[in-house]
Amino acid sequence: MSERVIVTVGADGEIRVEADGVVGRGCEALTAAFEEGLGSKTSDQKKPDWYKTAAQPNQQAAGGRS
Repeated sequence: MSERVIVTVGADGEIRVEADGVVGRGCEALTAAFEEGLGSKTSDQKKPDWYKTAAQPNQQAAGGRS
């Protein structure tokens, strides 16, 4: 799934900025420019994916000698 930012403007003028396809704190970096441009934040809800950690590639060092 690709990362994307969803901006929703309600009939009452309320603006919602949401990150989709992001795990962990990456959503904050992805939405920061939108939030800064739109002004002050009135609430902040974390989706379940925010509490997950991003998958790290499994890396192993080769133990060979030269």
